[in-house]
Amino acid sequence: MNNEPKNRLRLLGGPYLPPKTRVGRWATCRFYGKVKVCGWSEGRIPWPRARIGPGGKGAYIMTDELVRAVRMEAEAALCYWFGVGTTTVGLWRKRLGVRPMNPGTQALYAAWRPIKLPNDQSVPINSAALRGQRLRNGLTYREIARRMGWSSMHTYGQLESGKRKGAMPSTLSRLARVFKCRAEELVKTRS
Repeated sequence: MNNEPKNRLRLLGGPYLPPKTRVGRWATCRFYGKVKVCGWSEGRIPWPRARIGPGGKGAYIMTDELVRAVRMEAEAALCYWFGVGTTTVGLWRKRLGVRPMNPGTQALYAAWRPIKLPNDQSVPINSAALRGQRLRNGLTYREIARRMGWSSMHTYGQLESGKRKGAMPSTLSRLARVFKCRAEELVKTRS
């Protein structure tokens, strides 16, 4: 199935091979210099770790291969394959001077961004009518988003503010149901 994370978050520059080392051996880390391997990560791509300071599970040993992955791959792909959090990836990128829109991130956005609607399918929205209906019904942006099944209230905010000029007819009819009005009342009349 194409929506599985391993397909969606495939590695552009992989495979990434960990260094050939064992626990107790010494390795070179780009961040910390000569370090002693204290264990391995539990990610889909296991990676050696070194104890840096007291406590913790140990930091990933930043080898040339891991540097290559951080420079090439999307944050979500690094998290999925290497078993790290977004904070860790953010710190790695910052220390290595990697921009947020690296090749992996660009590829992920290109593959998964919503397809723009042709102008003939979208319906122009009357933002003043939306605001009037929202106030008449005593609803907040959050309540409208919840009733629409949206994960964010910002979509509605963009419609009401006029930043988003149009919507699909199905979205318009769902908004009309939320406001208990006719869909035509929310459409902007062309002058």
